[in-house]
Amino acid sequence: APKVVTGSSMLLIGLAYLHAPAIPKLLFEQCAVGGLTTAIIGTNVIATVKKIKLPFHKLVSWLLLAPGFHYTFYLLSLSRYAESQISNTKAVTIGTMCLLTLLSALPNPLKKVVVGGMLLCRIAYILTGIDEWFYLSCGFMSSLCQGICHFVTEEQATLISHENRGGEDELALEYAHVVYFPNIALETIYDKVNQKSQSKGK
Repeated sequence: APKVVTGSSMLLIGLAYLHAPAIPKLLFEQCAVGGLTTAIIGTNVIATVKKIKLPFHKLVSWLLLAPGFHYTFYLLSLSRYAESQISNTKAVTIGTMCLLTLLSALPNPLKKVVVGGMLLCRIAYILTGIDEWFYLSCGFMSSLCQGICHFVTEEQATLISHENRGGEDELALEYAHVVYFPNIALETIYDKVNQKSQSKGK
C-alpha cells in the first residue's frame, strides 16, 4: 500500500486505541451482540428474498448463544471474583501468551486460535483487569462472528478455504485484511480517487 495509506491506517488504529477506554465496556458487548444478531437476521432476510432455505436450528442457537456468552462474561468482569485471588498479573499474562502461541503452532490453527483466543483473553482480563485483554477478546469475537455467519449460510470462509488448501501466501494476505482492516479500506478509497483523477485527466 502507498505510504500515505499505511500512515493513515496507523493513525486511525492509534486514535482508536487512545479513545477506547472512554467507551463503556458494556457498549462493546452490546455492539458485538447486536452486530452478530443483525448479520444473522440480515442473512435470513436475504435468503428468504432469494428463496434459499437456511437451517432454522442454526439461526436460533446462535441468536441465543452469542448474547448468553457476552453477558455472562460481562457479569464476571463486573464481579471480579477472581481478581483478588490473582496478585501476579505478569504470570497470567505470560501464561496466556504461551497458550496462544501453542494454539497457533497446532496444525490448521485458525478455529482453535479464534475460539481459544476469545476465551483465554477474556479470562485473562477477568483475572488481571488489564484492559488490553478485553479488547483482544473482542477482536477474536469479531472474527468468530464472521465465522458463525459463514456457518449459518453454509458458505466456507475465505480464511478456512486458504488454510485447507495450504495456500500460505493467500492465508497471510487474508490475515492482513482481517487484522489490519483500516489499511484495506483506505487503500480502496485511495485507488478509487486515483482512478477518478486519471479519468478526468484523459
